[in-house]
Amino acid sequence: MGGTPSRKNFDYWQNGTIKWLTIGDYKNFDLITQTQELITQSGLENSSAKIIKKGAVVVSIYATLGRVGILGNDMATNQAIVAIVTNDKCLNKFIMYIIDFGRNALISKAKTTTQQNISLDTLKNFKIPLPPLDVQKQIVAECEEIEKQYQSIRMSIDEYKELIKAVLLKSGVINENGGGYELNSRIWQEFKIGDLFLVKNNPQLNKSSFNFSKNGEYPYFTRTVFNNGILGYVDYLDEEHKIKGNSIAVGMIAMKFFYMKQDFYAGQFTKTIYPKFDNFNDKIAKYFISIFNKNSPLYLKNFVVKDFEKDFTNTTIKLPITKNGEIDFDFMENFIKAISKECIKGVDSYLSKNIATTKELIK
Repeated sequence: MGGTPSRKNFDYWQNGTIKWLTIGDYKNFDLITQTQELITQSGLENSSAKIIKKGAVVVSIYATLGRVGILGNDMATNQAIVAIVTNDKCLNKFIMYIIDFGRNALISKAKTTTQQNISLDTLKNFKIPLPPLDVQKQIVAECEEIEKQYQSIRMSIDEYKELIKAVLLKSGVINENGGGYELNSRIWQEFKIGDLFLVKNNPQLNKSSFNFSKNGEYPYFTRTVFNNGILGYVDYLDEEHKIKGNSIAVGMIAMKFFYMKQDFYAGQFTKTIYPKFDNFNDKIAKYFISIFNKNSPLYLKNFVVKDFEKDFTNTTIKLPITKNGEIDFDFMENFIKAISKECIKGVDSYLSKNIATTKELIK
């Protein structure tokens, strides 16, 4: 919380060089770079005002409640504004969007004296969901896209809020609650990969052992990073070398992971990862694969191929859990479904634009 230097002392204000933020200096979601008033170093030192670093999220807690923004420069604030300095576990823009969505919940806890205010304790104890950074980045990217639409086309405030709400709902950070919505204070917990998956060496044969054909029934997985790791399709060879599907295959050279839906055969320097839990499917697999592939550079840097099984299974990852402390597979599956839907919409939009352009060219 900031402060206001005494107005009676001109030395605190005259020829000031330090930006001093008030609620009137910014609108909701602003990147704040300028302030109407400046204070001096003496004013800063002789008041409860303090310098807040660039990138902090600011929240108004007096009168105009819950207005959020991000500091684009270092500056001080008055006592009506609280600054939230994020750490490496969260994105400042994610925190800004989440607090804005939870504004009504905060206001419902506001106290009224001469004017409404949100206490520091209320803000400190306000629970928010904190998904992994990858999920936060996806949410922020989609909210930013809605921001661009809001700025460039005719859209009402209510329409804008509904779109932001839809992003948060599909990502699982809010819940429907009796016709309304509430923040989902989802908990994330670290799990050892070896407790979830079993790594097995693949029975390997050179590709010359197989008959490749256009109508081949079985994928032939290799260490390539293209085409889901599949070099081609082969005819049935034998049961001894066939590898069970509904699993994750990984090539040891690039350390890239792929979901294998059906039974397959594999080339050299590959391994297969099998789940130790029952409800494994393509959506759950893709959720885990996104984590594994994100960590590929670390695996390449720190793992030795001969020790891959030991190193990989001793690694930990963060996963969402339910209130009962179990892995929230429903969230994982719904999240991948939502992302897939957005990808399909993007491809559809791209193809539609290309078709329209082509029609214009051939007129």
